[in-house]
Amino acid sequence: LGADGSTLQMYKVALAHRHAYDLGAGQIEWVDLGPGVVAFDHGPVRVVANLSATPIPFVGTVLASSGPVHSAIPSSTTIWIER
Repeated sequence: LGADGSTLQMYKVALAHRHAYDLGAGQIEWVDLGPGVVAFDHGPVRVVANLSATPIPFVGTVLASSGPVHSAIPSSTTIWIER
């Protein structure tokens, strides 16, 4: 099944959410969260990639992440949030 925190486990979680939220079908809407941040909405899911050096606060339930996330998205981290 993959160890907690492993890349394999992250992909399994992401693929499960992709299926559950029907991601990959329909349209995305780009969201401007400032320089160094790439974000888009797809239905109730927001994907945020923090490429800046500054942690970014967020609101919502974390569905998947590429690293540990608490109250803000750290630098070099991508998360999927249910808004």
